[in-house]
Amino acid sequence: MCVCVQAVLSWRFHSAVRFLRGLSVWEGLLSRSVLLQLELSQLVSQQLQPYLRAAISDAAAQPQLAVSRVEAVAAALPAAWFAGTCSQTHTVLLTGGHASHLVAVSP
Repeated sequence: MCVCVQAVLSWRFHSAVRFLRGLSVWEGLLSRSVLLQLELSQLVSQQLQPYLRAAISDAAAQPQLAVSRVEAVAAALPAAWFAGTCSQTHTVLLTGGHASHLVAVSP
């Protein structure tokens, strides 16, 4: 792949991650279901997932790229989703390019 094409794809990926990080600031101000819809169904599955899949499929050649892209997406999501400090634990499954909210259970 041409170096210019790689640079553009990288720029588009990191722009989407910055947008995801900006949406995550609204955690606590917007309802969690709205954030899940915006962040996972819209942004992650439609904008970021193609880049993540491409990086993962090429993981044998560039393993650090696949790991750094997945880490960038995880770091952009609200920390409370990972810390266990939420009042409810939300199980989210990314399937077929769509995020679906499966279950909300109290811990």
